[in-house]
Amino acid sequence: MAIASGMAPIFCLHAQEQLDSPTAKERKGPPAHVRIWAMVYDENTPFAVKAKAAQGDPIVLIETDGKIPNRSSYVELPKGQTDLSLLSAGTPVKSEKIELKPDDYRTILISRKNGVLSWEVLQDPIPKQKDFPPAVRLLNFGSDRVADVQIGAQPLVKVQPNSFVVAPLTESGTVNINVSLPDPKGGPPATSITDFSTAVSPSWSVVVIPDYRGKLRPRISPDGKD
Repeated sequence: MAIASGMAPIFCLHAQEQLDSPTAKERKGPPAHVRIWAMVYDENTPFAVKAKAAQGDPIVLIETDGKIPNRSSYVELPKGQTDLSLLSAGTPVKSEKIELKPDDYRTILISRKNGVLSWEVLQDPIPKQKDFPPAVRLLNFGSDRVADVQIGAQPLVKVQPNSFVVAPLTESGTVNINVSLPDPKGGPPATSITDFSTAVSPSWSVVVIPDYRGKLRPRISPDGKD
C-alpha cells in the first residue's frame, strides 16, 4: 500500500494482508474505497481507526502516534455495512456505522472539535461517477478561522471553520490554489500557494491546516487516486 507523497511513514497499515484472506476474496462485486486524513498533531496519546465489515476481522485503517498530521491511501473495503471505530490509546472514543456501495469512495477526516477527537465521513467527488463533475473540495477542519481560497482565475471562495465547500472546477491543465487565513492578532494573513494538474485527476481535495509552528500548510490530494 503506497504512502501519500510527502508524508512521513510513521503509521502502520495492516489492511492489505487482511483483505487477502479467503473470506475477503469470496465477496463479490466491486469494493468500496476508504482513506483516512488525520489532521491533528501534538496529541498526548496515539490513536487508530478500525473498520469491521459484516464478515471478517477488524481492519486497521490507520495507526499513528499523533505527532504530525498523517493520511493513508485508499484501502479497499467490501460493500455493505461497516462499523468504524476511533480509538485513543486503545480506548474507543467514537464509533459509526456506514453503508458502503460498490465503487464508493470515502474520506474520513479526523480533527479536534472543542478539544475532543472527532471525525467527518465524507463522500468523495469522483468524476467517473456521473453525479460528480470535476471539482475542488475545500475542507477547513484544521483552523478556527475563515479560509479564503482562490482556485486559478475562478471567484474567491470562503470556507467557514469545521466545514467544507465543493467548488466546481472550470479550468484545466496546471491550476494554482492560493489559500489565506487571517491573523487573529490583526497582522498579515498566513498564505500558501500550491498547484495541481487536471491531467492527474480532474477532482482534488484541499485541507486547510496550520502546522505545529502555526504556519499554513494545506494538504492537497487527488480524489479517487491517493
